[in-house]
Amino acid sequence: MMKTPNKDNLWVLGGNLVNAGLGFLTFMLLARMLSVEAFGEWLLYVAGFTFMEMVRAGFIHQALVKYLATARFAPLRKAILGASWWIGLGTTAVFSLTLAILGWALESQIAAIKMTAFFKWYPVVIWLTLPLNMGLWVSHARQQYPRMVILQLFITGGFAIFVFLNWGQSINVFTLLIVHSVVRLLASLYALLSGWSAIQFIIYLSKKYVRQLIHFGKYSLFSLLGTNLLKSTDIFLIGAFLGPAAVALYQLPLKIIELAEIPLRSFATTAFPRIAQWLAAHKYELTTRFIQNQITKFLIWMIPVWLLMQIGAGTWMKWIGGASYLDSGPIFQILLIYVLLLPADRFIGIALDSLGKPQWNTLKIALMVIVNIIGDCWVLSQGGSLVMVAAVTLVNIALGIAFGSWKMRRWLPIFSVHSFQSIVHSQRPRINISYLKPRRSLTIGYGLSSTNSPLKTTNQIPFIDFAKGFAILTIVLMHYGQQMAATGWLANLLKLGGTGIHVFFLLSGFGLMLGRYQGWRHFFKRRVSKILLPYYFFLTLMYVLHLLAPNTASISTYAYLGNLFFVQLFDESIVYAFGIQFWFISTILQGYLLFPVLRSFLQRSRIATFLLVCVTVSIIYASLLYFTGAYGSKLWSRLFLQYLWEFALGMVLAKWYQTHHFKFWELSFKQAFLGIIIGFGLMALLTFGLPTAGIVFNDYPALLGYLCLTIMLFKLAQQLAKFSLTGMLWIGKYSYPLYLVHIAALSLVLQIHLGNNSFKISALTLLFYLSIAFVFTYIFQKVYQLIFIKQYFTKTL
Repeated sequence: MMKTPNKDNLWVLGGNLVNAGLGFLTFMLLARMLSVEAFGEWLLYVAGFTFMEMVRAGFIHQALVKYLATARFAPLRKAILGASWWIGLGTTAVFSLTLAILGWALESQIAAIKMTAFFKWYPVVIWLTLPLNMGLWVSHARQQYPRMVILQLFITGGFAIFVFLNWGQSINVFTLLIVHSVVRLLASLYALLSGWSAIQFIIYLSKKYVRQLIHFGKYSLFSLLGTNLLKSTDIFLIGAFLGPAAVALYQLPLKIIELAEIPLRSFATTAFPRIAQWLAAHKYELTTRFIQNQITKFLIWMIPVWLLMQIGAGTWMKWIGGASYLDSGPIFQILLIYVLLLPADRFIGIALDSLGKPQWNTLKIALMVIVNIIGDCWVLSQGGSLVMVAAVTLVNIALGIAFGSWKMRRWLPIFSVHSFQSIVHSQRPRINISYLKPRRSLTIGYGLSSTNSPLKTTNQIPFIDFAKGFAILTIVLMHYGQQMAATGWLANLLKLGGTGIHVFFLLSGFGLMLGRYQGWRHFFKRRVSKILLPYYFFLTLMYVLHLLAPNTASISTYAYLGNLFFVQLFDESIVYAFGIQFWFISTILQGYLLFPVLRSFLQRSRIATFLLVCVTVSIIYASLLYFTGAYGSKLWSRLFLQYLWEFALGMVLAKWYQTHHFKFWELSFKQAFLGIIIGFGLMALLTFGLPTAGIVFNDYPALLGYLCLTIMLFKLAQQLAKFSLTGMLWIGKYSYPLYLVHIAALSLVLQIHLGNNSFKISALTLLFYLSIAFVFTYIFQKVYQLIFIKQYFTKTL
């Protein structure tokens, strides 16, 4: 039987509603009283203030509530309160000093992003708010909810009264800072004098409980930090890229959206201990049913209001903020979709914490923050609108829900259709508590595919190395033709060599799917050692050589660090700083990040479904590039979504090879020749007949034509030219280092050999410079092995 909200629920909900109402009215009045620029500066201060207060709360609040609420003896309660106060003093001192130093050291940079008020004002205000916060946290831990409501009303109401009294008068940001701080000072004094803050227990210092509270609080800190970052990063990044006026346009609908969180936050506060108690008693069916019931109720309550807001979004923005905020309507409509996802996200977080898995909740939030930051930077750096920033918010919350439900499915299958059916049956087996800890052996066993795979690696398939060798050879020749301004028939032929990049994506998916998979941790570790480490080594080598003998204007410290940390994903100016080929590294790394998810999807679904979904995603993305004109951007046109279908096709071919021994490279000459004609014929038709569309959509026939050409050449080499087969296999073995080195090798040799003299390219000169690249590649690979690969070093000794 589900319990109805009790008296405590009503206190929390009522207090939150009143405080939110006052805060919203104050926000609306300030939006009309201040200029858009001044209002934006005020919002930046409030965002920074809220963020830092949440960080400090992360160290103390949750841990204090947990341990004080369960402490049965007075000495223990005193020790916990004393430890909480000392942690509060320590964190306050650290944050105050750090922000003051940053404000002094980075004064000009901070002024550029309109955050001067925060860095000058908050280091002092943080001390004023400590007793107030301790009063709120202690009242929560003692379940004295009326005290919490009184203190919150004191803060919100005091500031609101000042704004109401000054309605229609001139007001500035400095005055607001004064009032904002004085109200909190008075509330802190009241908390101290009334004893609600429990400062009298500060004399009870216990290192044991200080460590215990900090240990527990580290997870709640990261969760609170991430939750606040999800909102505040939007504001900070919009302010940095577009200025305070854009902040105001985005913050207005976001503020309205926060109203939907009030009842959700209120009931989630009291649901947390209830869910934790049920799970401790192994009542998994009851817990699952309760969470499903709560999510359903919130959706039912929200939908009528949601529809009303969606229909009149622009009118609501104009009525609340004035005519200046009419453009916020589309932003509001996007964020309203976010509201429908909020209940699922909130209860997933509660369930993970209650299951004793706070680390997964922290990781969930961290993933959402990373996606939000990367998405916002990408959108804003490309001149994207605020509507696109709001769309990024939808992506990150959907990712959080998917990740959280996936990690929780073995205990609480809340979003499984079968869970709704199984709740009805009373004979459902009880889940053993030992299952709450995943077994490593099961995870590893699930990742292996050797039981049904005829081959463990692709090293036993000569075609793979041949295809890699041929693809990298034609790509290098294309790049050399571009660097040396090839003309005529040779230029057109070399351009065709760039099609080999599609085979690389296909072979990447094929090889990864066919290889031994031992979990995502092992997979990412292998990718770092095989791809990132050589890449970082080459970048560092080039940067050091540039410092010793500067000869390339594009190489700089910013370009080096930017390529090292993949800032080139957002800054088009450094994409080609170390070579025109390096876009592929960042693109394929996106594929590696998605591979564990794609692999799981393929293993759990039909092959046709998997391939259809991936191809559809790529076609939709390509269509967006075409219709928006973004295909001309180096950043948007080389996002992995454009090549997802090729990567997925490679995975499917590997799956067929494992299960049915299907060898796609054993096409007949007739089939391969037909594929060449159809593939390159359609490619030419798209390229020359529809120049704009051809740029975006000719990847599909290009892969068919190039792959069939590679298969035909492989068969010819096997039968007629064994030496060419051996040479191509050697090139395939060194394909990655050749890809890294070839542009640098050409640039160096051209500078030494030619200087400023003109040069007429021919097929013979092209082969000469290609042979030089092979020499540089071999030297680079051996030096790299000597430094980084211990097995090679031992073998050479």
